[in-house]
Amino acid sequence: MKTKKLLTVLLITTTVVLASCGGGGNIGDGTLTLAASPSKIELESPYCNYATGPKVTLYGGVPPYTIKNPYPAYITLDKDYVVNAGDNFTVTIRGACLTTIPLFIYDSNGNTLEFMVSLKNNVAQ
Repeated sequence: MKTKKLLTVLLITTTVVLASCGGGGNIGDGTLTLAASPSKIELESPYCNYATGPKVTLYGGVPPYTIKNPYPAYITLDKDYVVNAGDNFTVTIRGACLTTIPLFIYDSNGNTLEFMVSLKNNVAQ
C-alpha cells in the first residue's frame, strides 16, 4: 500500500513539473532577443524607382518598439512606433539606389537591433 501511495505522489509530482515547464518564453516578455522578420530588406526596382518593402514584424525584447530612420529623404516608414510584439511596420524606398542603409530598432529596455535596407537597379546596363 505504501508503494502505491509513493508511486501516486511521484506521478502527480512529475505531471505538475512537466506541465509547468514552459516552451522558452513569449515573443514580447523579454526572454527572447529583439528580432525582426524578415531580418533585412533587399529590393530591386527599375532604375531604383520607388519600392515598397514587405511588412516587417517585430518580436522579442520588451515592447513597445521605436524605429529610428537616419535617412528620411531616402526611406519612409508607415510608423516609427510599434506597440506590441508581433505587430509590424512597412518601409518605402523613395527613389534612390541604396547599397545598405540601417534602421535602428529599440525596445523599451534599450536593446537595439540594426535592420538593413537596400535597393538595387534591376535594369541591365
